[in-house]
Amino acid sequence: MIASAYAPGVSAPNPTGWTPTETEEWVLAAGRQPQVRCFDIMVLNPAFDVDGRTARLSAHLFLCFLQGFAERER
Repeated sequence: MIASAYAPGVSAPNPTGWTPTETEEWVLAAGRQPQVRCFDIMVLNPAFDVDGRTARLSAHLFLCFLQGFAERER
């Protein structure tokens, strides 16, 4: 879970979650693993994301996963 300071647009905020940098490292690593078949971004709530910060972070993390996926060894 990402800390609410970085992702306020969620239904269940967590003040002690990961930073975006920590999350990006994990997501990129997951994308590189052939065993990983699915990727899901959950709990984005537009009603609480007044400045779009959480949506932008979610999109960035999805692109990080795709980068890792593209870097997989074939």
